[in-house]
Amino acid sequence: MIDALTLKLSNSVSLTGDEKNVLQKSITKVVDLGKQANIKREDEKPDFIHLLLEGWACRYKTLENGKEHIVGFLLPGDLSTLHATILERMDHSIRTLTPVKLALIPQERINYLYLHYPNIARALFWSTLVDEATLREWLVNQGSRPAVIRLAHLFCEMLVRSRAAGLTENHSFPMPLTQEELGNTTGLTKVHVNRSIRQLRMQEMIELNHRTLTILDWERLQEFGEFDATYLHMPRIEAQLAPQLSRKIS
Repeated sequence: MIDALTLKLSNSVSLTGDEKNVLQKSITKVVDLGKQANIKREDEKPDFIHLLLEGWACRYKTLENGKEHIVGFLLPGDLSTLHATILERMDHSIRTLTPVKLALIPQERINYLYLHYPNIARALFWSTLVDEATLREWLVNQGSRPAVIRLAHLFCEMLVRSRAAGLTENHSFPMPLTQEELGNTTGLTKVHVNRSIRQLRMQEMIELNHRTLTILDWERLQEFGEFDATYLHMPRIEAQLAPQLSRKIS
């Protein structure tokens, strides 16, 4: 059940069989939720740490006019904010983007792991630091890059993260996001998103069919999107991708 989590954490540490078993036993409940279901709303009191087992979810903020802005994605193996239950209220909302399977972990169990399993604690801190680094990169991406480059950068990130979650097949991975959701992520209108996707297709860097994104030219897309995967801190995944995607697919 925790395979996606241990696969992700393996980028930081190697967990023993006993440590994996302890993580498994930390889960108190597993729930299935449909698409567009709220996991937690802003201002609600957090109660559990949420571990995504299957599907996609997102963190988002709601503006005064009702418009949403997506501030992060959750893929299999990702945890909701590890220390959220220390706070009195959520400062953002979390909802599903696809049907998901979600595991619930009590905060006191996380505290126990910190005290008694330093290797797990290190891995969980690594996960939090990667989340923070990703948010910083998103701020730069939205504030400093043109529309089509923003989207190219996001697609590069999604390939690396999907690979880490075990979701890729050759050069392809699921892309369940609508153009509106891509716009809410990158600060672009649907018109700009559509135009940017068309440009990336015309330049033969990507294909997007039936909610599956295929990277046709990894090196070009990285260069065009000004993408440096260092902030994701997954050198093992980078090494796996490099020989597979180093040349254009014919």
